Formats: sequence, C-alpha cells, structure tokens
Amino acid sequence: MGWLWDALNWLAAAVVLVAAWAGGEAGRAYVAGASGGLFRWLTSPPPRTLPDAATALVGGAMAAAFLTPLVVAILRLVGLDLGESAAAAGTYHFLTGVFGMSLTKIAVGLVEAELALRTRRANRSERDDDQPR
Repeated sequence: MGWLWDALNWLAAAVVLVAAWAGGEAGRAYVAGASGGLFRWLTSPPPRTLPDAATALVGGAMAAAFLTPLVVAILRLVGLDLGESAAAAGTYHFLTGVFGMSLTKIAVGLVEAELALRTRRANRSERDDDQPR
C-alpha cells in the first residue's frame, strides 16, 4: 500500500509542476498554440484521426513557441496590431498555432505532390526501358 501512496504523491507533484509551468509565460504560449492547432484540426475536412490531432497539438505548440514574432510582424504589416497586453499575446500565440498548422499542411502537400511526381516519372522511365527498340 505504501507504493500506491508514493505513486500518488509523485503524480500530485507532477500535476503541480505542469500547472505552474502552464501558468507561466512560456506555458501559456504553448497552450495557446496547441489550442490553435487543435482548432485547425477540428475545422479541417473529415476524416480526422487521433494521430492527426496529436500532430496538430504538437505542431501548433511548436509554431507558437518559435513563429510568433514572425506572425506578429506580418499581422502588424497588414494593419492588424492587437497591442502589447497579455490578452493580445495569447491571441497572437493562438493565431500562430492556427497559421502554423496551415503552413504545415501546405508543406506536407508539396512534399506529397513531389513524391507522386517522382513516382510517376520513375514508372514512366521503367515502361520506356521495357519497350523493345
């Protein structure tokens, strides 16, 4: 029974640490970005799978962590300045998560199109090699 108490203590400590981290500036950025990624996943056309949801969460969080300054600059360039408040920062992180997932979908689409094109070219050259001359 002592091991159960120890496990619950470790779990409680982990929850407290995660809550403290999520309440900080960096944690809020990751959570807002992950929310943006999840929003983008929910608004994408079916079929939606759980691995895609996990990718959206991680991708949105990573985009918010690293691309927010770029998104803020772009939004300000087009006249959408939200200010410097904490609420504005959360909105910027959320939008970065949404945009980050959109950019990820574009990048994946380009890679898939390139692979399909290379496969077609390879198949065409194999057919040409099989033809008697």
